[in-house]
Amino acid sequence: MIPGTMRPDPLMWLLAACASSTNLEVGTSIYIVPMHHPVELAQRFLTLQALTNGRFTAGVGAGSTKASHESVGVDFENRFRLLHAHMETIRRLCNGETIGAASLDPWPSTKGGPRFVLGAWHSEVSLRRAATLYDGWMCSAARTNYQTMAEGIERYRALGGKRAIVSTCPVDLSAPTERMRDDDSFHLR
Repeated sequence: MIPGTMRPDPLMWLLAACASSTNLEVGTSIYIVPMHHPVELAQRFLTLQALTNGRFTAGVGAGSTKASHESVGVDFENRFRLLHAHMETIRRLCNGETIGAASLDPWPSTKGGPRFVLGAWHSEVSLRRAATLYDGWMCSAARTNYQTMAEGIERYRALGGKRAIVSTCPVDLSAPTERMRDDDSFHLR
């Protein structure tokens, strides 16, 4: 959610995609977890897990835009602490645990929830978390270049990570015909 920018709810879009297909894997790019209540989000994730018969991957992250967090009353400086606390709650609820008064009692086919991949830049802490605590790592190509992404993926794999996904790839179809250097920024708009 970026103030002044209309963006559809990605989970609602996925409902339409998974309802029209029985074999496509669907997922979010980087869903900003701290901006949502973890019990409500766990229920939404379990719902998509049920509707897709296990074809749903949730890319989750802390977010990087202060104005987005402020627009829903979330302290931007605490976003990483909130991400990790919320994800612990979400995972426990998806596994059938009761947290306080919340119990989602997931169906056997949805128990455990979807695959969760950590969407983050390529800091050592984030890569280590993605490799050890998540089902993968998702890096953004929005403000980077090929060389930086390749180095991040290499470091992630050296930490034992298996599933690396690149998201937010703007594509410029009118791009120059000259070959890009590895450190050039790119746009697939």
